[in-house]
Amino acid sequence: MVQSLPFTDETFDAVFCTCGMDTIDRPEIAFSEAVRVVKKNGTISLLHLRHDKGPLDVCNFLSRFYAWVWRAEGADLLPHVQQHKVEIPVYKNLHIAEAIIARKTG
Repeated sequence: MVQSLPFTDETFDAVFCTCGMDTIDRPEIAFSEAVRVVKKNGTISLLHLRHDKGPLDVCNFLSRFYAWVWRAEGADLLPHVQQHKVEIPVYKNLHIAEAIIARKTG
């Protein structure tokens, strides 16, 4: 289960998750686990659908279809990411998705 990863602290140089945080309950717990298992100065990269996808357009229609198929509710993780000891060199609000690259500092 992603909310309780079976790895010791600071095991990996990087953690990458695409279209996963938007399909699980409590994605903020999964992010906390990612921070726990990544080494200091390690990178965490996320790409996921946003909870609020904005006005309907072609891309938004496709994202809503994806959300329906995978039962993805979306996630808005930036406020939670900012609560951790991380630097955020890249943040992109893509209106229907959110891209975050964080580097663990502490």
